[in-house]
Parts: sequence; structure tokens; C-alpha cells
Amino acid sequence: MPQNTYIEPSDESVVFAADSISFKETLACGQTFAFFPDGDGFIGVADGRPVRVEDGAKTIRCRKEDEAFWRRYFDLGRDYEEILAPYLSTDPYLAACVNAFPGIRVLRQPVWETVCAFIVSANNNQPRITGICQNLATRLGEEILWEGRTLHGFPSPQRLAMAGEYALRDAGAGYRASYMFSTAKMVADGFSLDLDDLEYEAALHHLMMLPGVGEKVADCILLFSSRHTCAFPVDVWIERVLNTHYGLSGSRSKIKKAAQARFGEDCGILQQYLFHGARSGSISAYYFS
Repeated sequence: MPQNTYIEPSDESVVFAADSISFKETLACGQTFAFFPDGDGFIGVADGRPVRVEDGAKTIRCRKEDEAFWRRYFDLGRDYEEILAPYLSTDPYLAACVNAFPGIRVLRQPVWETVCAFIVSANNNQPRITGICQNLATRLGEEILWEGRTLHGFPSPQRLAMAGEYALRDAGAGYRASYMFSTAKMVADGFSLDLDDLEYEAALHHLMMLPGVGEKVADCILLFSSRHTCAFPVDVWIERVLNTHYGLSGSRSKIKKAAQARFGEDCGILQQYLFHGARSGSISAYYFS
């Protein structure tokens, strides 16, 4: 992977401000696996569109024609203060998570790339998921030349289907390769990924028709790539938080529904603060002080 430091934007690129977001927090909290460190920032590709982001300067650099895409991708148009404000004075644990990581934003990623990433995520960790996704891009994706760099976009379903299951295993996907290969064939043959056109429950069950996509993975896909901010993925971290701090118990499906009722239509956004707070292990300084 290229590890270049900052390059001045060319006439084909634009730099714009992103004051409210923390890229370090947002890119580290398990939503995306498409970025890698680059000097004082991060570089990544989504939907074949290259970008470089930097926390110190609070900037996004991309091709001029891609500015609207990246504003949407980083959810810059949403009023997070309005969503979070009702909880800051009424929910001490959630308030501690928000105060610890105020710059987290929930991404709007390309659906296909999110499907593959979260199939790969099963029984896996973030560095390894990132490595597998970037192996697939390097080996099977389109080459992208941008400002002196050679990058690679994530391969289309057609490319993954043509590559075959062995190529996916060779990229490190392991047993998940069969799920990705079967899913790629289904999508290449016309399985719809137009999730915004469906209501939440219909979209959830639609995704669960794909090999390797259970309820938690489907909720991750919905939350990180669609309009469905009511999706609330429950993994071991969130289950622990809901048990310990909110007294919710039972199956993961049951406590998910209870959390959705408790936190409302944007509960998935709140989930990201709870998740990252629990996984980071740093909330006690805020919560118990």
C-alpha cells in the first residue's frame, strides 16, 4: 500500500472542510475497511472514487466531480447535535460515550462493498478484515491513478463471480469465500441491493437471503450503507452494554428490539457511540468521574 505523505491537490481535485467529524474515530469504529493511514491522514477508495482525509486540517480531498458523493459518504449533512442532545442530560452512559468520541459519524457506503466487508467480518477482527478487503481490491479491482498514486477500487460482483471461489480464498477470505462467491453470483444475476426502496424489516429479511448474512450482519449493512438508521447491530460488545447499563436481557433479537424501542428511529447512530465506547475500554474515566 502506498504510504505517501500529503500531496498538493491538482486542478482536477478539490479540498473542502469537514469540521465536525473525527476521521480517526469514525474510520476506527468498525464501519469501514476501505482506508489506510497516509501521513497525517487516511486514504481510501469507495465506488471507484479516491479520497484523502485529514483530522488536523479537518479536510477532505477528492476529485471535483466526487465532492457530493463524499459529503454524503461521511454524512456531513446530518445534524448530530440534534439527535444526541436529548440523551446528554438523561443517559449518563451514552453521554459518556459521546463525550469520549464526539466526532463519530455513521457512514453511507456503497451497498455492494458493505455487503462483502461484513460477510468477511464474521469471526474476524478489524485489521484482518481490512487486509482481506484490500487484497481483493488489489488483485481483482480496477486500477485508479490519482495525483501520482496507484490505488484500486473494490471489485464488482461480476468480477468476484468471474474470479471464482479459489481466488477469494487466496486473498485470505477463508471459509467466507464460499459465501462471498455465492453472493456475488446472486447480485450479478440481478439480486437487488436497492435497500432504500424497502422498509426496514423488509430490507433486513431481503439481505438475509444472501449466503453468510445473518441478522447482525444485515443490520450492519443497513446501518452503514442505507437510510435505515433504525438498524441496531447487536454483537458481544453491544450485548454487554445493554445487559450491564440498561438491564436488557434475552436473545440478541429480543434486546435489539428493546433497544430500538428505547432509543428511537435513529438508534443505530447511538449504537455506534455505545459500541466504540465499550470496545475502546476508555469510558470509565467519563462515566465514573
